[in-house]
Amino acid sequence: MSGSVKDFSSKSKKRFEFNFENKEVIFEIDQLASKSDKSIICRYGNTTVLTVLTVKQLTKNVNSFFPLTITFEEKFYAVGRIPNVFGKREGRPSYDAITAARLIDRSLRSFFPFPTAVIIGQEEKDFIGNPSKEKLVNSPLELIVSATEEKITMLEAGTQEISEAELAQAIAFAQQKIQILIGFFQHIASSLGVKKNKMEVKPKEVTSNQWLEEKGNYYLEKEKKMKEVRQQLTQEYCAKNPELEEEFVKDLVEEFWDDSDHIRPLEIQIDYLPNVHGSAVFARGETKVLSVITIGKISDKQLVDSIFNRSYKHFIHHYNFPPFAVNEIASYRSVSRREIGHGELAEKTFDYLIPSPDLFPYTVRAVSEVLSSDGSSSQASICATSLSLMTAGVPLIRPAAGIALGLFEGQIYSDINGLEDKLGEMDFKIAGTEKGICSIQLDVKNHGISQELIKTSFAKARQARLRLLAEMKNHIYHPRPNLPTQVIKCRRLVVEKEKIGLIIGPRGKTINQLTEETGSTIEVQPDGYILIYHQEEDKLEETC
Repeated sequence: MSGSVKDFSSKSKKRFEFNFENKEVIFEIDQLASKSDKSIICRYGNTTVLTVLTVKQLTKNVNSFFPLTITFEEKFYAVGRIPNVFGKREGRPSYDAITAARLIDRSLRSFFPFPTAVIIGQEEKDFIGNPSKEKLVNSPLELIVSATEEKITMLEAGTQEISEAELAQAIAFAQQKIQILIGFFQHIASSLGVKKNKMEVKPKEVTSNQWLEEKGNYYLEKEKKMKEVRQQLTQEYCAKNPELEEEFVKDLVEEFWDDSDHIRPLEIQIDYLPNVHGSAVFARGETKVLSVITIGKISDKQLVDSIFNRSYKHFIHHYNFPPFAVNEIASYRSVSRREIGHGELAEKTFDYLIPSPDLFPYTVRAVSEVLSSDGSSSQASICATSLSLMTAGVPLIRPAAGIALGLFEGQIYSDINGLEDKLGEMDFKIAGTEKGICSIQLDVKNHGISQELIKTSFAKARQARLRLLAEMKNHIYHPRPNLPTQVIKCRRLVVEKEKIGLIIGPRGKTINQLTEETGSTIEVQPDGYILIYHQEEDKLEETC
């Protein structure tokens, strides 16, 4: 901390100022929501956020789930806009708002003292702390890091095939910036005389039978299945190698099973569904995901309308996790935060790998249906999506695959299942190509992990990713050269701007006549291009 101590000035006991990355950070304590337990106004440059904390005494015991709820509310007046929805007022949170709430929740849930977060971008070879919106849009890296002074507690990133070494450097750079912020927060706490509330939690006295009933039945059944698999493997291996002693084979199977780099058995099927534009099933152990692709016109793009940005998406990924995937019964409910978060993670993976609309004039929707889940379903959906995109003829730069790593007593394990995820200390999702990493997401259940452990995780993930990609290439090596017959086809024409009016005609008469005669869809682009869509190649030529 010697290099991160700053001169923090205070105008009053409840107002604190600090310059961070060439912008003023201002905290105003308990100025607005005075009935709450605590409220803080944070100003950073021209951005203002009100954070309000309310704490209530629990009326019943909570055994495992920490009762923390984070909500992130967007106010369109903050960016000088009226919401583009019926009623003209803010309604359900956008995907951006849900993602922001999840990032905060994942950062805070397991940690006291609380960690601090920064966003890292990249300009040429230099990393940038909390870059401007304009610089972040053009950055090949968007990395969000939460950390304490010593440990990394949460990671989220979308990148353009960054190398493991470079990403590790970006994380180290972020932690240096965070240490400066922590110094500022410590100054605020000491100025206000903040002391931690010590809470005594009486351990719940339970018998071993109660514990098994509450915690163990499902996992005991799972372990029974794993035992049966081990026995079956031993019998088959002995039958194929009769010269080996059974005890030796048992030890061999156990060594294979407990291997920290072990990847569960893979099963891949492409072109699984008829009539769709592309489909694939990817199974890893008991986790099984069906991915289905639909390709539409550029005008099928999705409007993203939030206070963060107003833009369009030409690649959309939806992740569905129905209750039957874990053998549960539940009524229909709206899309969960988790489903939205996992869908967004897959989108980050493929944002760079799918060519821009200038090169591939289509909108692509991928739907990942989790049919059975025993851990790592989000990374299985990335593998399934990569396969289905290639079957649909979407010209990926390179195929992608993802793997989830866990941590147990200092040992990193690849391809964690549901039990390992529940009982382990971290869930580190890493996806990318042969060239580099495209997305990461880290959640921890301890007090954070070290830089060295992150580097080791990157190396293990790369090794596992290359094995997955090699198996995927056995089924489809690269994207198919042509789109399926049932996909609408496109021709792009370059037209001089002064002649576009001739094609449209008075009140659209000419373009409507062309559309009626040929059955084509004609879309005039603002850059002077005209896109013509039709199912049949000869009709496209006729329209052109």
